[in-house]
Amino acid sequence: MLGELVIVPERAAVPILATAELTARAAQPRAAVSFPTLVPTIPARAVLRTDILAYCDLPAFRAEANKVFRSTDALSIYWTWFARTAEQIRDHLDAATYEVQLERKEGELWQLVRKLDDYDNYRTALTRAPNGRPEVRWFVPIGRLEPGEYRVSYRLTWSRRIEDGDKSFGPGGDEEINTGTCLFRVR
Repeated sequence: MLGELVIVPERAAVPILATAELTARAAQPRAAVSFPTLVPTIPARAVLRTDILAYCDLPAFRAEANKVFRSTDALSIYWTWFARTAEQIRDHLDAATYEVQLERKEGELWQLVRKLDDYDNYRTALTRAPNGRPEVRWFVPIGRLEPGEYRVSYRLTWSRRIEDGDKSFGPGGDEEINTGTCLFRVR
């Protein structure tokens, strides 16, 4: 960096390297970057009858839509991310931000019940989906709910562009934002 463009309180505290030294450093091979191990926050498990898919209203997931639960059921909201490689899953986890919230219908309006901001506390280990691809799931417990009509609102964004092996996601990708909803009832 050109020294005239940098302002520092104590110039002697900043090391100044000659161009030859910087060139030599840049020419050195870089060490391989290793990804941190995916540390699950909950054990991997199968989907249960009391799990609600966060985006069940999307056409591909209609079989999960319009479920009815009992007020005695302990419920969880879940979602999945899969890709072609484990590295792509790690890349997704590093760049993704989920905004998931539970709402209850009051008259004609939807009222916020809970934001699922603590979703990172409910992530499974990296496993293989039935199609053989690596996947990770979140199962966020919401407990027992009073009778009524509910909606899950799901929004996924990325801080940078990522790939899953088929599409690109995030800024400048094929899909910049991923959204969905899921309506369900408790009786």
